[in-house]
Amino acid sequence: MKEMYGLEKELGLRDAGAYAGGFSFYIDNVAFSLAMILGKIHVKLAQWVCSRLLFHAVKNRLGEKPKVEMILKAKGVKDGTEKIVEIILSSDDGFELTAIAVVALLNQYFGKLTIKPGVHIMGQMVEEKTLFQDIEKMGASLQIKSL
Repeated sequence: MKEMYGLEKELGLRDAGAYAGGFSFYIDNVAFSLAMILGKIHVKLAQWVCSRLLFHAVKNRLGEKPKVEMILKAKGVKDGTEKIVEIILSSDDGFELTAIAVVALLNQYFGKLTIKPGVHIMGQMVEEKTLFQDIEKMGASLQIKSL
């Protein structure tokens, strides 16, 4: 994810990572696993079989809105005390969540946000508390837990 490049240095992180996955149980666990196994045996066969499996699985799900859930788990020291935080952002409509995030950014951009000219990454230019409030107001589910 390009948004994460250089973030570890900027925030002074020792470790950082991201995982993204999930079309459906069938695609993730059957079609992709079969593609990896067949790819070791015969690449063209793997492409032929798995492209058809993927095509039919996606075609059968047309019209369904993709559910999205993002989870951040962070551990660090703040004001001399060790903190562990978990943030869960979810929506039953992944397309809508994408639009919500953009609108929340634009609310700040055209409002009080002051930025220098140039190309910026959204996560590095917004005021996060306002962003989270706007995202919740527009219908996404947001849970912030201190563990």
